[in-house]
Amino acid sequence: MVGISPDKPEKLAKFRDRDELTFALLSDPDKKVLGEWGAYGEKKMYGKTVHGVIRSTFVVDEKGKIEVAQYKRQGCTHDNAHQADHRHDGSGITIADQT
Repeated sequence: MVGISPDKPEKLAKFRDRDELTFALLSDPDKKVLGEWGAYGEKKMYGKTVHGVIRSTFVVDEKGKIEVAQYKRQGCTHDNAHQADHRHDGSGITIADQT
């Protein structure tokens, strides 16, 4: 499991340490991966339309293909990703092994 955010690595490190996370947090300041995966764009926040990160969960196979995509997820419910009903081919997107 990895987390991807447009935040700078320093901010992600503080967040990881504060919340004692046990998985990698990757910085995507150009929002390239977030955009390609549909996890950055227009959304509603406090009744206003804004652009930002759309909470999402993806199941990616060993070849980097997105098998399952869930959007507008709440923070602690990502463990139910296997129940997603949206599927994408993920062409052109790969994930590095985080071991």
